Amino acid sequence: MASCKAYNGSRRKLAIAFDLGTTFSGVSYSVLDPSSIPEIIGVTRFPSHEHVGREAKIPTIIFYDREGNVRAVGAEALKQNIVEQAEEEGWVKYSEYILSTFPRTGITYLDPLNRFKLHLQNIVEQLEEEDRVEYSQYILYIFPALPITYQGPLNRVKLRSRHKTNTSPRIKTKLPSFKALTQVFSDFYAYLFQCTKSFILETHQGAQVFWSSVQDHIEFVLSHPNGWQGAEKAKMRQALIDARLVPDSEEGHARVRFVTEGEASLHFCIRHGLASHIKDDEAVIIIDAGGGTIDISAYTCAPSTANGVRSFEEVAILQCCPSGSLSVTQRAQAFIEGKLKGTSFAGEVKNITECFDKTTKLRFRNSDEPAYIKFGSMKDKDPALGIRAGQLKLAGIDVANFFEPPIQSIIDAVHEQRCISEKTVTTVFLVGGFAASDWLFLKLQESFKPLEISFYRPDGHVNKAVADGGMAFYVDRTVSVRFSQFSYGVRTSRLFDPKDPQHQKRKEKAYTDDKGDLMLGDHYMEILGKV
Repeated sequence: MASCKAYNGSRRKLAIAFDLGTTFSGVSYSVLDPSSIPEIIGVTRFPSHEHVGREAKIPTIIFYDREGNVRAVGAEALKQNIVEQAEEEGWVKYSEYILSTFPRTGITYLDPLNRFKLHLQNIVEQLEEEDRVEYSQYILYIFPALPITYQGPLNRVKLRSRHKTNTSPRIKTKLPSFKALTQVFSDFYAYLFQCTKSFILETHQGAQVFWSSVQDHIEFVLSHPNGWQGAEKAKMRQALIDARLVPDSEEGHARVRFVTEGEASLHFCIRHGLASHIKDDEAVIIIDAGGGTIDISAYTCAPSTANGVRSFEEVAILQCCPSGSLSVTQRAQAFIEGKLKGTSFAGEVKNITECFDKTTKLRFRNSDEPAYIKFGSMKDKDPALGIRAGQLKLAGIDVANFFEPPIQSIIDAVHEQRCISEKTVTTVFLVGGFAASDWLFLKLQESFKPLEISFYRPDGHVNKAVADGGMAFYVDRTVSVRFSQFSYGVRTSRLFDPKDPQHQKRKEKAYTDDKGDLMLGDHYMEILGKV
């Protein structure tokens, strides 16, 4: 995957893009030689990973032992001997745990759920003081927008969301609390880096000499959901520092770049022919449908410059929907759990859900026909439950309902982006791991067709869109204008105007400065306004 322009730096260097995803993670990199066009290369080999090729990504899983040492990461954590050892020795698996901070208490805690990445951003609602009561060693918390109740430890305090419920917790696990939020990220980044280093040393000629020449000034690109801001980025940077990938200095901080998953996906689409689909002053929407979040971004293609270079500009504020492909799996699990409760197959719920996630969820495409989940052998049967020859039969309409919330959230977000954009949206691109779902693609296509919007799912491993796109962002820099999601300014003072009603309301803040002028303090002067 070649860049459009040559690298104009003065020395050779290496840039690495990490895509630490909610469910799967990947890496791309580029060797930049002065006056040469950089090539974007994906890391396609990981320890114990079955799939070797362009689509290679690893599950976002870490096993820690009781002392907090990393014992297995990624595909290694799925090996049967590792799973058995983890169970015997009481290891902690950080794919089924999230980390979160309650805003008022400032306490970080761990909960069972398959999304630890998402809780770098605090998505927990503000909790009222009266919602806090004494309660054993667990907290009860309702995850926003998901039909899930679960528990985790928090100093013998029970905290309840404003969403009142009588539902009993489905998961009850006492967890160790020896891992800080950034440490989990740090350990995963360190693992991705070691995999990248091994891949380069194994595949490049003269790799040892090359590595020695660049290892002290490697630059990193970290992708993140559209909704993340400065606080989350600071934690991600700190994770790289803790992993000793960059020093905690001005020079080290300068070696870390950030890109939204939406913008990374835009760069991926550009490299797969997006620019040829839209004309100047038309707008395109990028849907990055991942495991935990769905990022929606809108751009317009600016007129070409004299040298033929085209750039893109944001035309709407970036959006981030919390219902990714995991929410589909979680709804399926809740449904299957209810269907099999009290039967001899109740213990197969986890296995059936995993099989649904890997096969049925991707292949499902018709709500008028039944869907089948292959989970067992020929001897597994119970016609009353719809189980024959190791397959569970589900009504197509039930499976379609699992998808409905994320599909509707995407349609609503695209509609909002179209209304905000001053340019006409003519094209929508769907990328990300969730883009592999046929039902998602078909339902969105059905929704966009009456709007005369061209809808595409770019060929070429859309599940690597963010990793490859993050690297393309680094070498191409196609986006020239971005929307400000906040108003930025400084606190200052201004001359007090006794005739101004607003000044009169704040007259207690008036003071006399060194020149003898009556000034009004705590005035906000905007430097960059929210668009």
